[in-house]
Amino acid sequence: MPRPFSEEEKHQIRLKLLKAASDSMAQMGIKKTSIDELVRTVGISKGGFYIFYPSKEALIFDVIQTTQETIREDLKQVLLEKWDTPRELFVRFLEFLFDSFDRYPVMKAIAQPEEMSILMRSVPLEKQQSEHQDDDDFFLAIFDEWKTRGLVFHIDSKVLAGVPSLVMALVLQKEMIGKDRFEDLIKLFINGLAKEFEG
Repeated sequence: MPRPFSEEEKHQIRLKLLKAASDSMAQMGIKKTSIDELVRTVGISKGGFYIFYPSKEALIFDVIQTTQETIREDLKQVLLEKWDTPRELFVRFLEFLFDSFDRYPVMKAIAQPEEMSILMRSVPLEKQQSEHQDDDDFFLAIFDEWKTRGLVFHIDSKVLAGVPSLVMALVLQKEMIGKDRFEDLIKLFINGLAKEFEG
């Protein structure tokens, strides 16, 4: 039976587990990330792992949520940068969303359809729905604020809040779309949507 951890030890171990899982996902993907390797890296027993998470997938979902928090903070900074037109602001927003799948290794790992499929099969539907709602609320707040500032008039904020999910869907279908034309199609997609922000 694993020895009890102090609150500070729990905090440190949880951080180490998140880092180890993030590194493993970036290098080997979700499927090949193993609890045995994670506990070896962190220096705890396998029994100790289950004090923190009921499964590997629960830890990985936590890693993804933590990464999303970082991405949101980085996006907020990007949106504070100087821009000349609402269209330019929206283009930066969209480019940031697409670039995040290359910029953040965890996002690159889940951009593989088979990896995402493994994860979603193991995460309770309520948790998936809660995360999706949280995502919607975050982006809805951005677009509501843009409406208040007069940057966008004729598009419903609830519709715009679905754009990040659409970006994710496109990235997950990169293979089917065709890697050789994906970048050019994304540019067309961004430019087409951005026209809605022209005065």
